[in-house]
Amino acid sequence: MQRIGILEDHHLEHVPGTAIMNDASQEVGGVDTSRLKHGRGRDAHIVLVPQPSNDPNDPLNWPQWKKEMIIILVSGAALMATVVYCTILPATLILAGVFDQSITEVSNSTGAHVMAIGCVTFFTSASAKKWGKRPVFLASITVMTLACVWGAASQSWTSYFVARVFQGIGVAPVETLVTAMVGGTPPVFVTSVDWRYILCS
Repeated sequence: MQRIGILEDHHLEHVPGTAIMNDASQEVGGVDTSRLKHGRGRDAHIVLVPQPSNDPNDPLNWPQWKKEMIIILVSGAALMATVVYCTILPATLILAGVFDQSITEVSNSTGAHVMAIGCVTFFTSASAKKWGKRPVFLASITVMTLACVWGAASQSWTSYFVARVFQGIGVAPVETLVTAMVGGTPPVFVTSVDWRYILCS
């Protein structure tokens, strides 16, 4: 490890803040790993971190296809949130002409969008803790979609500006909860086995 700048610890048997993942010996650092849950198949030698419970509803016990489907859906929501924010920027001059507004005023609609994201983020995190991430994500996608349709159908500048604010409100949960879906509480992926998904997210 010294070749890439990581120094080995020669004083401690187990470095604090790290996880024992390899089960080469049945007892590592005074911890009997034979009672811990391990991966399956080619990962059978890996101790699962964090340890899944016995509850079938525990996200760590979900089948791999379900975890992959969640990653695809959440990544799609994150992509959609980015598209809602960015795709309007090249059309600034067109929007200024259509709504007979200055370029500064059209840019302010993007500022209002970002400000709505910042203000609503605090509430979405708390809501996800209280009611769960799924209903907050569903509400987010619904508000985002309706606000996009509203913005596209707007005939006046005021209507378009308010639609941009509601787009920000719809985007806010996606901005905060995507990372929580992958590595948050409760975790969906086991760090020691599903590290590729965590890395890609």
